[in-house]
Amino acid sequence: MAAFFRLLFMILAAILPAVIEFPASPAGRGWVLLDFDAAICASCFQPALDCLAALPESLQEENLLGIVVFAGPSDPQAAAARRRVVEKQWDALARSGRIRMPVVFDGSSLWKGILGNRIALALCFDPGTRSLREFPLPLHGAEFDAFLALLLH
Repeated sequence: MAAFFRLLFMILAAILPAVIEFPASPAGRGWVLLDFDAAICASCFQPALDCLAALPESLQEENLLGIVVFAGPSDPQAAAARRRVVEKQWDALARSGRIRMPVVFDGSSLWKGILGNRIALALCFDPGTRSLREFPLPLHGAEFDAFLALLLH
């Protein structure tokens, strides 16, 4: 079995670079985790959306990837239906709020653990420390400037 996984890894390592273009450096890249279940509380969720909308649209489109996290039911049919609802609601929110970043939707619990009790969290690569920096949204003043500087790096 271990030999199978080694062979699979070698095949994927050979094929993936030809299929997926990886950036030379993660500098200037950011991820935004949004707990969509918190969108029920508009006054809680809206400040995070306003913060994102304050970023230039070109920066959103080219440097950010949104991960919309929601609780998905265990039943596959119900999970697919929930995902469609979340996608439509997100599309409406994004259009009305000038949010242009591409997003992926996650109904698993993978990203919930990273978010913790936060509604929105931005992660950005910091080349100075060679690590990810966390920015709980919404950002104000110096925090917003630091996040923007990392995206523009």
